[in-house]
Amino acid sequence: MSTYDIRRQIKRENKSKLISEIGMVLFLLVIIFCLIFAGNLSNPFHVLDAKNGKDLIQEFNAGVDYVKVTDASLEFTGYYKEDKNGKILYNCYATVIGDEKFFVFVPASRLGEDANKPDELLTNYSFTARMHTAPDLLSIVAEDYEMTTEEWIDTGIISTVVLDEANADLIRMYIIWGALICVVLLCITYCIISYNNLKNIYKRKEVMNLAKYGEIDNVLDTINDEVETKLEFDSVNMKITKNYLIAFTNGKIYLGKRKLISKVELTSKVKKAYGIIKLGYEDFLQIYEGDKKVFEIPILNEVEVAEVLSIINTE
Repeated sequence: MSTYDIRRQIKRENKSKLISEIGMVLFLLVIIFCLIFAGNLSNPFHVLDAKNGKDLIQEFNAGVDYVKVTDASLEFTGYYKEDKNGKILYNCYATVIGDEKFFVFVPASRLGEDANKPDELLTNYSFTARMHTAPDLLSIVAEDYEMTTEEWIDTGIISTVVLDEANADLIRMYIIWGALICVVLLCITYCIISYNNLKNIYKRKEVMNLAKYGEIDNVLDTINDEVETKLEFDSVNMKITKNYLIAFTNGKIYLGKRKLISKVELTSKVKKAYGIIKLGYEDFLQIYEGDKKVFEIPILNEVEVAEVLSIINTE
């Protein structure tokens, strides 16, 4: 009875490949979540329905980003936001929600509005706004009232929470979050598909390719028999028999007939983790079928390299 089982070897490599792929996916997910937190992305899926100003402030302090305001009356304050070229982007209005007064920035590009001659009063105005604080605005207002910013805030005349009309920003956040969710779902789907494919050795492309040599199970049994009785070279990650060369590394597999191998070359190249992280230089044995490189495997020692090159390249 054969002590070596190629099927068991393939299962081990499948497990190694699956662990590597899951690690890569988890690494990608960690990057995504870091971008979410570092980028301070707003949450567009929780939009507060503004009815009471004090509740609005409380929800803002609890982390809510957006608020929906309906049928509000807005009075122009004379303040505005402009870009670096002096073009007015937003005009600043004030509105009352419940018992609280808020600054509201309305896009100057609003239909029918001249940026340089904004409407003094907007009535029955509905909008969705992003809530935030604006220390620079409060500083300017306080200076106009000949107060310090702290003194102005202490008057309680108007809330320190500022509302920016944000319909376009909300759509942008939906797109960003939608893209991130799709990436996460694709990662999960990839892991599930990979697991389903790798739990069955007969779904591996390298194993399915053995069908060109005959019935797959018969070919696998032949490899087992040759490893037992016709083995010419044996190492941790490579075996050469009379008719076959089999090699394994980091979940990758090569199963091929020796007569199809045109040459084996020694080369030095950059070693990478997950295909992107450079780990320095390493020597590899490259296996060719015709002019095409079909597999490469890191070498263990020079003695084994010399033996492999002697066996394959002197045929």
